[in-house]
Amino acid sequence: MKTTAEYRASIDRKAAARKGRTRLLGTLIPAAGCAVVCCAALLLAGPAQGVSLQAAGDSSAAHTAQAGGVPSSGTAALPEFRFAEVDEGAGNRLYFDPETTYRETWTAAEAKAYIGQSLTPRYLLPGLSRAGSGGATVVRNNDGSLAYDIVMESYRSQAEGYDPLQKTFTVRATRLFASPEYLIGWPEGDQGQTVLGETTIRFGHQTVAYYDGGEEPAGYTDRYVAEFSIGGAQFQVVSNNLSQREFLAMALSLLDEGDLSAAGIDIAELAYLGCA
Repeated sequence: MKTTAEYRASIDRKAAARKGRTRLLGTLIPAAGCAVVCCAALLLAGPAQGVSLQAAGDSSAAHTAQAGGVPSSGTAALPEFRFAEVDEGAGNRLYFDPETTYRETWTAAEAKAYIGQSLTPRYLLPGLSRAGSGGATVVRNNDGSLAYDIVMESYRSQAEGYDPLQKTFTVRATRLFASPEYLIGWPEGDQGQTVLGETTIRFGHQTVAYYDGGEEPAGYTDRYVAEFSIGGAQFQVVSNNLSQREFLAMALSLLDEGDLSAAGIDIAELAYLGCA
């Protein structure tokens, strides 16, 4: 049986090998049939219309990606995004003294008003559905000031019991810049960082081992993450078992349409990422 140190060394070697391998996802040229599928799955997610994504089904370790608008009548040169290799994330359980704090439940509308925008992606993959009501439980100090304000929405594919290959997409947001329940192990420097309009966004990737009852990993999956700020709120996005294209399309659809346009990305064409 491997020790913890040996297991981590194995993961580190795998991540290091994958770090050097990047490939260009290529200019996306959606076929007419794919375009029909994407457009037919049109969803309404708030003021803007959203298009359901056709699952790409590609969880390869491509950490250089192109994303952006693809004219339906031709090809386009797309912006390039690089993903930093991040260390294994850690859970962060917060404690609040019940003598000095109290909990408060917000509705989805109250949470949206506080953050300043919806946490619902404009584009949602077929097969993913929201878990929960979209509300939030915050913590206030006895004087009424907020001590914890993280709002979260999570989307997942259907699964019976524990399924390490279940697709999930989780968005967290805070205005207190509170320590999140999930800490991303970003590398030093600005690896994975890019600027879209007035928004700076950082993308990351992690190779995650999963087990199926044995002592050795049964396989490895991809976890993609992103962090950015909009209007004074800090956002964190984490996906499991989504392809890079699927993650980009959903994560980018959370950004301001003006920032996407400034970067040459047509929000109406993000669905083609999932069809390429």
